[in-house]
Amino acid sequence: MTIQPEPYFTIKAYDKFNQKYFVNILGHELIEQPELQEMPSTNIFEASKEGVRIPLSLSEMREGFDNKKQICRVVDVAFNSEVAKASQTSDDYRTMLIGIVFSRIAEKYNHELMDNYKLPKMKYKETEKGVRLMRIRAKKDNKIELISKEEKEFKEAQNNEEYKD
Repeated sequence: MTIQPEPYFTIKAYDKFNQKYFVNILGHELIEQPELQEMPSTNIFEASKEGVRIPLSLSEMREGFDNKKQICRVVDVAFNSEVAKASQTSDDYRTMLIGIVFSRIAEKYNHELMDNYKLPKMKYKETEKGVRLMRIRAKKDNKIELISKEEKEFKEAQNNEEYKD
């Protein structure tokens, strides 16, 4: 599915080789919202924990030019619109999102960005005119319905009542 996300802010960062990067943070309502997710424990003696999964879409990295006409790298990262909006009102939330973005860039492209980033007064670093279209995966509907223990017991009791007649 192709979307045209809305720009929220841009991060200017460098890697350890002093290569400049611009990371555009975007939002679109078709990107899934964050959800609580059970995180399995790596220790068999510990209970599993809950964590938050924050879906995002990462564009292909492309070359661009900064204001001094020096080559830089540009990448777009799109979150659900509500996530992108929340990052504008909370510095802590924005810092957490930037950490997630830097981790995903390192994971996907093997480019580790340094923590001494800046937030220039621009919403989108362009390499061409306008915000680029992005491809995202369409959300698949769950084939399995998750129900609570109480709902399961209720349905079992209903089924048992039907078989008594």
